[in-house]
Amino acid sequence: MASDSGFAENSARARLLSADTYMDAALLEAHTQRLGRVETIRETKDGTFNEEKVVDNVQRSQLIVQTLTKRAGQLNPKKYGERVTHAGDPENPIDLVVHRIAAGE
Repeated sequence: MASDSGFAENSARARLLSADTYMDAALLEAHTQRLGRVETIRETKDGTFNEEKVVDNVQRSQLIVQTLTKRAGQLNPKKYGERVTHAGDPENPIDLVVHRIAAGE
């Protein structure tokens, strides 16, 4: 990539587009049910009682959405990254001061 600027630009563009693909997948996952069966076994005086329910696996969907959005944020932090603002007091803004030190000091 260092020797071919066109390849580097195409690679960077592909990374940004893949972030959009991850976000599309996250939105699709958020709107898709993941139905599964949950079996409950209870002991009663007359013997065991089995109960089966069909439920949406919300925790799994939540994990998948979080994983996809995190990866999108890694690939395109300006668009999908966590928004962290570093700011000081508006009356006393943060200043960056650089001092040059001469060699041998």
